[in-house]
Amino acid sequence: MPDFTASIVSGSALLMGGHGSFPNAGTEEPLAGYLFVTVFMTIFFVMLAFLFGCGWTIWRRTTRPHPHHQLLMELADEDSSTSAPEVKTVGSGPNSAPEAEPWEKPADWWRETK
Repeated sequence: MPDFTASIVSGSALLMGGHGSFPNAGTEEPLAGYLFVTVFMTIFFVMLAFLFGCGWTIWRRTTRPHPHHQLLMELADEDSSTSAPEVKTVGSGPNSAPEAEPWEKPADWWRETK
């Protein structure tokens, strides 16, 4: 029965440049590769943590808003839950027009009625 562990160990030694058990035993190139990977992975995980922090902050603000935001949301809910505002009308009947506020112009202000 062949010994596969010996072929794996010798194959890994060939992959490591034939320098034994540690890849950067003879040259500086693998060390630069390891540093690149380490820096890249560090940047990646810092970016991932930043995105997680932003997501957590958004989630927290929607579930526990500041007191002044909560008051504004309650006031908005209160306004929308009330019935339609009362409309003052002039006259009584199906063709009665809503009463205009003092600053409003009549509906046909643009017509010349002389």
